[in-house]
Amino acid sequence: AVFSIMITFPAYAGDGVTDGNDIKKGCEILADSMNKTSLDPKTSYQVWLCLGAVTAAQQIMGDRKEYCPAAGVTNTQVYQTVSKYINEHPEDLSLGYGSLIFKVLHETWPCK
Repeated sequence: AVFSIMITFPAYAGDGVTDGNDIKKGCEILADSMNKTSLDPKTSYQVWLCLGAVTAAQQIMGDRKEYCPAAGVTNTQVYQTVSKYINEHPEDLSLGYGSLIFKVLHETWPCK
């Protein structure tokens, strides 16, 4: 017997996710340690988008030795750093969100 599970995400106007604007809100929520007990579907989507983008960047950059966080740096600290950078550098919001996250991680925790 073959079983299939299908997970769907609702469609949103921002389905063409491409830049920092698309991950800003989700990263802000993650930076706040998920202090919300309930998220509407759109906000949940934004949180998962940031989570996935940051996790992928950490993995890729760590493998390439382009990102070397100090021992003890938590995921929450990484989300806080990304969120802070996004808020302090609105001129970079037009960068592709992957490029933006790579830039933040590399500038904050470069390998020596």
